[in-house]
Amino acid sequence: MPEPSTRIRVLNRIVRVLLVVGVVGHAALACLQPFLAGWSLDGDGTALLLHGANGGVIVSLSMALIPLGVLWWRPGGGTLWAPVLALLLFAAETFQLGMGYADILVIHVPLGVGILLGSLLLCGITLFRRPRATGVRAERKALS
Repeated sequence: MPEPSTRIRVLNRIVRVLLVVGVVGHAALACLQPFLAGWSLDGDGTALLLHGANGGVIVSLSMALIPLGVLWWRPGGGTLWAPVLALLLFAAETFQLGMGYADILVIHVPLGVGILLGSLLLCGITLFRRPRATGVRAERKALS
């Protein structure tokens, strides 16, 4: 049976992989939104339906990123910015969805730009910030 520190490291890696996959998927879907919106401006009703459905998937995915960000931050040694930004994105995207369905484009469009930038920022944080040492590695570092 593996020792507890090995199991913790494996769980931390699983959480990090899930977080990275979720964040990259979220950023990819967020980058797709302006293209779907532009396509719908040509008068294609299917594009507008896809834009709305994609927005719903983005909100659902950002909801899943919150607990993953918390697990990456606290036990995983990642940065606090990941769960905070995931929570802010979820709140903004929920509001964004309402503004889109209400056709209040004066808020919907600029907020969409902010969400896209926030999504790319979260992607950069999770891909390029290395978690600090936890558990046995942190103890070894402190002793040396």
